[in-house]
Amino acid sequence: MDRIEKIVLWVLPLALFGLATSQVHSFDIFWQLQSGKHILETREFLYQDTFSLASEAFRFEHCWLHDILFFGAYKLLGYGGVSLLKGLLVGAASFILLLIARTRNSSWLSIALLAPAPILMTFWAWKERPQLWTFLGFALCLLILEKHRLSASKGLFLLLPLVVVWSNLHAGSILIFPLMLVYLAGAVSTFLFNRANFRSGPFKQLVSVGCLLPLAVLITPYGAITLKMLFAAPSWGSASAGILHLYNIDWLPTSFKGYPNYFYAMGCAVLLMLIGARRLTFSDVFLLGGLAYMGVSLERHTPFFFFAIAAFLPAYGDQGLAKLVTRLVPFKVRSFLRLASLGAAIFVAVFFAQATYGDYGFFNPGLRQWHYPVQEAAFVKDHKLPGNIFNSYGVGGYLMWSLYPEYRVFWDGRQGSEEMFRLGLLVRAGQPGWQQVLARFGVNTVITEACSQADGGRFPLVTKLQQSPRWSLVSAGESCMVFVRNAAVSSDWLRENMLPDQRLDDTVLSAATLISQTSPLRRRAFWEIARVQLKRRAYGEAAASLKTYMAMTPRSQWDPEAETYYRVLALQDKQRAAKSH
Repeated sequence: MDRIEKIVLWVLPLALFGLATSQVHSFDIFWQLQSGKHILETREFLYQDTFSLASEAFRFEHCWLHDILFFGAYKLLGYGGVSLLKGLLVGAASFILLLIARTRNSSWLSIALLAPAPILMTFWAWKERPQLWTFLGFALCLLILEKHRLSASKGLFLLLPLVVVWSNLHAGSILIFPLMLVYLAGAVSTFLFNRANFRSGPFKQLVSVGCLLPLAVLITPYGAITLKMLFAAPSWGSASAGILHLYNIDWLPTSFKGYPNYFYAMGCAVLLMLIGARRLTFSDVFLLGGLAYMGVSLERHTPFFFFAIAAFLPAYGDQGLAKLVTRLVPFKVRSFLRLASLGAAIFVAVFFAQATYGDYGFFNPGLRQWHYPVQEAAFVKDHKLPGNIFNSYGVGGYLMWSLYPEYRVFWDGRQGSEEMFRLGLLVRAGQPGWQQVLARFGVNTVITEACSQADGGRFPLVTKLQQSPRWSLVSAGESCMVFVRNAAVSSDWLRENMLPDQRLDDTVLSAATLISQTSPLRRRAFWEIARVQLKRRAYGEAAASLKTYMAMTPRSQWDPEAETYYRVLALQDKQRAAKSH
């Protein structure tokens, strides 16, 4: 049984590696690939928004080393290399979490029961972003700190070079400060409540390393700017109402309605720690309590709580299970119970892996093509369409990657200019003055998604461009399209390449369908599907799409036009049913 349990646990990181080796689908990665390429080619670090029309705006690229490493993976194996590196980082972080559990003398069975589910619940964060390095850095720091707590390991000083590297990979290295505070507070509490177990030598080592950590964080090309940005970061998000974070959904507080599993996990953690209270330590209470609070404050922080309980709870599970088994289970039945528990562990892991597999598949490297304007960017380059370019928010990074230096785009998902962000929102929403903004920046080509990745709704700008006599649709793919200013191209070229409105509807229908399949909570996508189906008189399909939209959307947020069509179609169904009887 020991051997079987070990095999199950060794398979887990490999399985997570396979699940995380998925198609590239992050919007940030392309700006980072272009940054890595730019740094290697020019031997200069970035201080400005070099690839956009706001090229003079300050841009702090704290993850420059991440950019170079991922660009290296791309150069070596293309987008498949990016997928593989992502999978390796997720698999490595998971493996280290299991090592922490074993360091705490957790049984293989307890780890198999309690570790896989929390790790799998973080799958939504497994994107090609520098936060992957923070997941790995967090796990490594926890391992070093736990070994030091248990055996006064001198390996504690490895934190210093680790944090130097981590700080150049991602600003998430700020996590090392609360982690050190947790273990220092744990040591102080041990001294106050249980002086017999307090060891002054390890405590002095913690203090020494803690004092040196701020210097380690500063060893980056950006120096003091890094520290300033790190301590400003906690105020970002909904609390600061910063316009630059308006569409960064994971900067919002975590709610039970939006993420109930997080609160269930907190409840399970408290219950297990109470059951196994004999294993309780001050540092565990401080760590899990602090991480739980962090996760409630911002959704993007929830993975750290899940990682910590995957590493820490198995020890409490052992304590609680030992009591129950000793008191309630006859000795002869225990081998059978152990086998049944292992089967339950495998079932739970497979159950929680289903959502990940549904979104990512298994060992599915490459690029999620429909997610980006791949065809549209190639069309712009092949036909040498006139600049400048206005683009929808989500695809700016890909266009910077594929079109720079020939073109500069308007904005992207990591835009640093508040003015450009406000103007971009105005244009995207088709508000009064949108044409003047495009004229001000010399925009002659628009590359836009048909529907928003945030809610699935059609961008109003698409309708404005379709209705304008000054603009024409010239390329339409699975999810994106290209409009060109008529006066900026020859009439012969325009006559040859101009597309009918039907092609725009095809792209809207395709984009909304793809969004609804990969992100079913984007409820407006179902309304966009219905709009095209209504236009094409496919009333049966439109009624089904409208029904889904109305069921998913709170009544106060129903689109008035959608409600009207829904009631008309429902009335027609009743009339047809009455006639048939």
